[in-house]
Amino acid sequence: MKYRPKRPEISKNEGSRIANSTRTKKWAKENWFKSQLADLIKLYELLPKSWLQRVYFYELFLIIGDLDGDPQYGITDYFEMLKTRNCTAKTLSTFLNDRIADGDLILVQSLKQSRKTYRLNPKLKKICHDLAR
Repeated sequence: MKYRPKRPEISKNEGSRIANSTRTKKWAKENWFKSQLADLIKLYELLPKSWLQRVYFYELFLIIGDLDGDPQYGITDYFEMLKTRNCTAKTLSTFLNDRIADGDLILVQSLKQSRKTYRLNPKLKKICHDLAR
């Protein structure tokens, strides 16, 4: 005969508490997915589609938005910060040049003349602040 450890007795109140906790976790998980989906749809409706074509373009958008024209950083630094990058620097440079031509990015004064530093245009910055609320 195999040894089976005895399970501790669970009272009715404790059992319902565990069941409620499980339901709450399940609801929180489902709610998280719905919330993320709603946020993604808002982003898709409000941001220029070019930034959402690839995950590394969106990450680049977030990096530039976060640094907000910090003169210590330039294009090369932005590229090095990318964690999801799976393309060449040429691809990213071409993409950035297109975004500059579209007016999404504004050149700001940097610490070095050889470094180009950018920030998001005010319209995109406002969209991001509105989404954060």
